[in-house]
This record gives sequence, C-alpha cells and structure tokens, in this order.
Amino acid sequence: MKRLLLLTPSINSRNEDHRPVHEIEQKEKELYKRNVNPHLLFADIKSHGYYVARIDEKSFKAGYYFIDNLYSRTANERKAASFEMSADDFILRESQGG
Repeated sequence: MKRLLLLTPSINSRNEDHRPVHEIEQKEKELYKRNVNPHLLFADIKSHGYYVARIDEKSFKAGYYFIDNLYSRTANERKAASFEMSADDFILRESQGG
C-alpha cells in the first residue's frame, strides 16, 4: 500500500511565526536537507493555511493556500503551492495547477 501525507500549520494550529525571521529561515533550510527529510517537497513553517485537494482513480491534485490574518473574517488568502501525482508512478510533484 502506498501512502501520501500532507501536513500544514492549519488555521488554528501553532507554527513558528513567533520566531525571528533568521531562525525561521534556518529551520526551513534544515527541513530541506535530504538526509533529514528525503521526501520533503515543500515547507513553510511561518504561515497558516489549508489544502484543497481533488482525488480520483488516476490522479491527485492539491492547492495549498495561506491566510494572511487569522483574526479577520475578511483575511486575504494566497495560493502558495500546487502539487499533483499520477496513479501510474505515485510521485508527488510541484505543479502550476491544483
């Protein structure tokens, strides 16, 4: 059985945005090291967001959106990344869609 795991500091979860910028940048660099996380495709530990995913028999597609203000009903959101995966090879890739 093959598995895919998407994690996010969600709208109501704590992340690392309370740290100074240089500490955040250093921690994200550490996360991207292949000997630490060989399968990591994308990391952002300072923003809050959510995924919108489409899954069918042949593919998986997801867009990752960030919210700029957790305390406002009129907060702006931005698409931070898109991912897709085919059932043929089960390799997650960054994409332009999502």
